[in-house]
Order: sequence, then C-alpha cells, then structure tokens
Amino acid sequence: MMTRFVLKTAVLAAALLAFGCGGESDPAGPSGSKPGKPEDPIVIPYEPTALIVRADGDFKVGNTVQLRVFGDQDGDIRELERTSDFVFLSDDEEIATVDESGLVSVHKGGPVTFQVASLERGLEAKLPSRTSCDYPRFAADINFDRVMPNFSWLASQRDGAGFQLRMEDVYCDREWEDTQTILFVLSAGWCQPCTQWARELETMVDSLEADGMKIVIAELETKSHGVPADSDFAYRHLAEITKSVPSIAIGDLDTTPEPGFLIRSGIFQGFFPTSFVIRTRDMKIIADGNRTQYRLPVESIAKNPEWDWSDPTKPIKN
Repeated sequence: MMTRFVLKTAVLAAALLAFGCGGESDPAGPSGSKPGKPEDPIVIPYEPTALIVRADGDFKVGNTVQLRVFGDQDGDIRELERTSDFVFLSDDEEIATVDESGLVSVHKGGPVTFQVASLERGLEAKLPSRTSCDYPRFAADINFDRVMPNFSWLASQRDGAGFQLRMEDVYCDREWEDTQTILFVLSAGWCQPCTQWARELETMVDSLEADGMKIVIAELETKSHGVPADSDFAYRHLAEITKSVPSIAIGDLDTTPEPGFLIRSGIFQGFFPTSFVIRTRDMKIIADGNRTQYRLPVESIAKNPEWDWSDPTKPIKN
C-alpha cells in the first residue's frame, strides 16, 4: 500500500510539473500569467461623440414633459444621467420653458426648439418640435353656435405667401393670439355680388384687423358653375377683382380632410356670398349671415365678439 501511495504521489507531482502548475519557484507559469485564472477584460470607456435628446410625452399646452439625453458612440446609444454638466434651453419661452433638469412646461401652441449641451464633453443636440393643444369638441358640420370643425387648407396670405391654414393653429398658436374673430366668406368666381363684397372688404380690412378680425375668403367654385375651386384659383381671382387682396384666400377643393366640404355644409344654403364669424377663444360660430337679409355688421362684431349675435340686426346695448 505504501508503495502504491508513493507511486501515485510521484505521478501526480510529475504531471503538475509538466503543466507548470505545481511549483512555487514559477508562480506565474511559463506565460507570465497566474495558472488557471483568466486575464482581466479590456474595458473601453464610454465616450459618446454625439448627443440625442428625446421627450417622454406630448408637447401639449398645460403639460410638463421630461427631456431625456442619450449618448451615441459609434452606434452604441445609451441614456445619460442628467447632471449639472447639462444645460437645457428653449428658443421661445413664451411657448415653452425648460428647467435645469430638462423638465419642459408648455404654455402656448407653436413651433419651438429645445437644446441640450454638455459643457464637459463639448457636445450639443436639438429637438425641433411644435406644441399643440386639445381642440374643442365639434360636430361634423358647420352651423351657428357650433364649434368650427378642425379643418385645414392650403392658403395664401394677402401678399401671396403660401401657408397651411389650420383651425387648430388658430385656436392654439401664439401667432394667432391677437386674432379674436375670423370672418369666413363663402364665394364663387362667377358671383358678381361676391366681387362687390370683396371690394367692400378691401376698404375695411385694415380697421377690421386692428380690431382683431381676420378675413378668409373661400372660393367654392371657379368662374364656371359647379366647378370646384382650389386655393390657387382663389388667390388669382381675388388679385384680379381687387387692387390689393383683402384676405386670406382658400379654395374648397383644398379642404382637409374632406375636399369640397364647405359647399356641402349646413351653413351654406345655396346663396353666394355666405358669411359667418368664428370667435377664436372657443372656435364657436357666433354670427351667421343666413340670419339676416342684410350683410353681417362685421365692424361691430369685430369690436364686440362676446355680444349675442343670434340676431345680427339687434342693436348693441352698452
């Protein structure tokens, strides 16, 4: 038994010696590393070369929304801890403000850009956005004392510049905050009384705008009966019949989401021109030209948008 034990011990010692694992004389082994222990992995520090900023909610009036900052290192995107190294900015604080932690408070509707900069890294990122609001509930038609549906149109300003006229923007955006009312005129290129009304509005437009009323002339048909008009025709026609276009010009063919909706709406009873007035604080139709045999007293309406205009002929009481 002693002989076998000694033999086994000798064989084991020889095996350990052969693999470089058994002697204190060479603790690191032949390769210089400790036997049986893996080498430490090489750690590459995370040093982003770009920043990305995102929002965790919708930018709606009255909301607070947290901005989140991410780093990008060759496609490896990770969220970064918000520290005092970050500086947050808003390019329009009337629309939205942002505090030192990246928390946004939305005050008004409109375009706004948020920016974050890392002073230590020398990096920055921007988040262009547009704040909005909840448009009042509306029925799918246009009628007196109802909210104007949330339509939009390709449109032209008085100087011919194109833009998108959105009822939601009228209600929400800061750029419309001085507009208290909008006079809509439903017109047609073949309609002579419409031409006369447009020329009268041309003499009134400056005083109306001073009182917070914008004019929108919507051409429903071209110079041919029954042919829908687009916004391009609307502006060209108004430029032909007036010395200076007195209004924003739109065409019913460009009504979104339903082209040709205005001529099918309840407020249009087949008569040109048809006029109605929207109060922008609640987007309600407060005056309807169908309720009088005369033209709407638009100058009085512009000055008194809170008056009851259910009977446009009723005198205003002080």
